[in-house]
Amino acid sequence: MPRLDNRKIRKLRQGSMDSAGNDMLPATLAAELEITHPTMTRMEHDEDYNPGVLTLLRVSEYFNVTIDSLIIKD
Repeated sequence: MPRLDNRKIRKLRQGSMDSAGNDMLPATLAAELEITHPTMTRMEHDEDYNPGVLTLLRVSEYFNVTIDSLIIKD
């Protein structure tokens, strides 16, 4: 069954900077994506978490990647 690639989400965030030029924190990215901080944390750490399509769309548009690239197909 396909699942979210937690490592990819974390790697995308860690490779980004906030508006002040600092490393992007999960809370900062959550605010940018208009999702909750707990949702962002779950996306990065909970391998069983299954976010909704709209959440995945926000992530993919923010980082300019496809939704498919955020999914692991087992």
